[in-house]
Amino acid sequence: MTATAGLALDGLTVGYPHRRVVHDASFAVPRGSVTAIVGPNGCGKSTLLRAVARLHRPDFGTVRADGHDLWQLTRRQAARHVALLPQAPRAPEAAAGRTVVMVLHDLASAARHADTVIAMKDGRVIAQGAPATSSTARW
Repeated sequence: MTATAGLALDGLTVGYPHRRVVHDASFAVPRGSVTAIVGPNGCGKSTLLRAVARLHRPDFGTVRADGHDLWQLTRRQAARHVALLPQAPRAPEAAAGRTVVMVLHDLASAARHADTVIAMKDGRVIAQGAPATSSTARW
């Protein structure tokens, strides 16, 4: 994880009984940035976000916020680092200056609202970067 990463996933694999949904996801989200996770329905976006928010325990891998493994913290400690918002392209004003990761189904909205886009397909991260560079990913 880089010194400026607010959130980092390393080898995150998440699933349900008899079905893996997210496969070996690794990426870093810069502190204070807005990142959109995009992809087709059923590709693992919401499941990945639920694991980041500690609502679904990963099978493998780590989720770190500000260098802390979120699954090693108490709920109260983790809540100081991560909060979950409903799916919407806009974060509340209280999120200003904080690291925001959101799930969007529309690449155009992601390009308008996010500093970074992470594209997923079939449970895997297939592209990440500035909206202009991530928009070339096909799903």
